Amino acid sequence: MTCRPLDHPQRTSAGIGGGTSSRCSDDHGRRRFVNRRTTLALSGPDNVGKSRQLRILARRCGPDLVVRAGALHDHDGRWKSIAAGGMASWWFKTSSPGELADVLASSYLARHEAAPGSGPLLLVDRGVPMLEATLAATLATRQCLDDQRAYDQAMVLLRPYEAGLRSAEAQEFGVLLLHAEEVADNARLSLAREVRVSDVYGAYQGHLARQIARLADAGRFAHTVDPVGHSRFRLRG
Repeated sequence: MTCRPLDHPQRTSAGIGGGTSSRCSDDHGRRRFVNRRTTLALSGPDNVGKSRQLRILARRCGPDLVVRAGALHDHDGRWKSIAAGGMASWWFKTSSPGELADVLASSYLARHEAAPGSGPLLLVDRGVPMLEATLAATLATRQCLDDQRAYDQAMVLLRPYEAGLRSAEAQEFGVLLLHAEEVADNARLSLAREVRVSDVYGAYQGHLARQIARLADAGRFAHTVDPVGHSRFRLRG
């Protein structure tokens, strides 16, 4: 795909910084799941099985232990009109970067604030780091930005929501699910599970896989699992 910006590039400044360490349980981590509510956030590339794993966890643990947070579109009324007008068109063409950031960030924050029930374990599809990766990958696709510039711009757009997002991430135990160890393979396998793939969506998946890998390298996920059975666990110092 020849990259032609779909948006007018905006000036960016340095990212908001901080918060790059993962939120991880210590040796007594198991107690966190029974003494107070913990948010288990499953993140990863598209079609990796996040929703399926959450359904399995919810079914096996039962409603007394587990509460599901629901989808992002359940927590912001704007998603209904966005879907009616065409989600892909809005996502990659018609929305402004600021509008995209606002809808995504507002939905994330509302989901955390509106967590239902009293179960000690809240299950979330896509944690806060995935918000950053998704927004950065979208900006890179729309504006033909390199990975760092796209991420920096995403951080500028998310700055108004910084305090709330940091608070939400502090409550998350983030688990990253991967298709494979190699970044390119994660993008390829995400696309292989789609019936039809446009050039724009294909480019987006490549950017998304790289942004996820960057955040994983920065320690933003407590635990990483790939299908081969490799499991990497991070402890905060």
